[in-house]
Amino acid sequence: MLQQRKISVSVGFWILLGWFALANGIGLTVMILLAALCHEVGHLLAICWQGGTLYSISVTVFGAEMEVDTSNLSYGSELTCVLAGVAVNGVCGWAFGQVQPVFAGVHWSLCVLNLLPIRPLDGGRALALVLRWGFDPVISEWVTTVVERCVALILGVGLTWLVWETGGSLWLVPAAMAFLRLAVIKP
Repeated sequence: MLQQRKISVSVGFWILLGWFALANGIGLTVMILLAALCHEVGHLLAICWQGGTLYSISVTVFGAEMEVDTSNLSYGSELTCVLAGVAVNGVCGWAFGQVQPVFAGVHWSLCVLNLLPIRPLDGGRALALVLRWGFDPVISEWVTTVVERCVALILGVGLTWLVWETGGSLWLVPAAMAFLRLAVIKP
């Protein structure tokens, strides 16, 4: 349930959105925004269904982040809320597969990206919840941190190599830097 209805959008998001639209066209930009909206609506519906409370939504250059009170939710209910967004993207990717392949690809890309076991992405949060469900919180936090740092390091080095080998892409440089930062510095 949305209590305060606080929604904020950063200036950086608008700048990135404009830059992306100029570089890639309005069609692809709209598809990405719609897929992201479907993703967040999936989370919101699951939060309401499971009895969580949504306080705010912040949209930044790194995506949307929801401030949610999950204190009354079990690990299973919270896991449902965390994975609802990727489930919606997966269903949409499948549904649009034959009708609109580019839109389906956007949904599948968002689904796979969000399943990476790196917090604050859904996959990282899901990994932490699953481990907390079965193990001591200290051990589960340690394992989650090691996994997300290793994955972030592999992705950061891989993207850096790809930028080097292909002559560079401005879209890959910030992602590579963000992954490398996550690999070295715990947020």
